[in-house]
Amino acid sequence: MTSESYIAAVKESEKEIKGLEISGMEIIFTDNQPHQHGEYKAYHDYATERFPNAREIRISFDGEDALLDVVLYRTPFERIRRITGYLQKTTQWNSAKQHELSDRVKHGEVE
Repeated sequence: MTSESYIAAVKESEKEIKGLEISGMEIIFTDNQPHQHGEYKAYHDYATERFPNAREIRISFDGEDALLDVVLYRTPFERIRRITGYLQKTTQWNSAKQHELSDRVKHGEVE
C-alpha cells in the first residue's frame, strides 16, 4: 500500500469499510459487518506489536470476544547437524553426505 492510498484510507475513516490493507498487512473482519478505520488500525497495531511477521489477520467474533486468526510470513529455516562434534549447516555438505542424510531413518517425524 502506498502512502497516498493509506492517506486516502485515513481520510475515509468516518466511512465504514469491510476490509483494509495497512503497511502490507491485510485485515479482514469475517462477520460481514462494516467496521470503522479505527478498528482496523487498532487490530493492526496489536498484531504488529505481538506478531512482527504477520501478513494477514482474520477477525471473527464470539459474543463480545474477538477471535484473531493471524497468518505469518514464512521464516527461513536451515537445519544444522552435529557431526564429529562440530555444528554444520547441511547445505554446506557435499553431495555424498547429503545423500547419506536423506537415507537416514527419521524417528518421531510427523507427516
